Amino acid sequence: MLLNGIHFRLFGSGLILPAGVEAGAFVNPSDRNGEPTIQAFCVPIVYLDRDTLGLVEDTHGLTVTTVVVQPKSRGFVRPGTGDRSMAGVIVLRVSR
Repeated sequence: MLLNGIHFRLFGSGLILPAGVEAGAFVNPSDRNGEPTIQAFCVPIVYLDRDTLGLVEDTHGLTVTTVVVQPKSRGFVRPGTGDRSMAGVIVLRVSR
């Protein structure tokens, strides 16, 4: 372990660096025993994007990010023509 620490201090890399995602969880906030509907990630940085710039201090911290597991489709993308360089057609199904 000591050699890993020395390597990190000299080169800023090695086995001491985190893998990126420090913790994760699959949860269902409306039914504890049900299938998970949300996946959460905890990363050891303060993640700033254009929506949070100026609102959150750029300092040490952590970020918890969530994503919906198996979201419901609200449409599809269909090729517009046989030419792959042309944009496809986006078909939205807002109401059912």
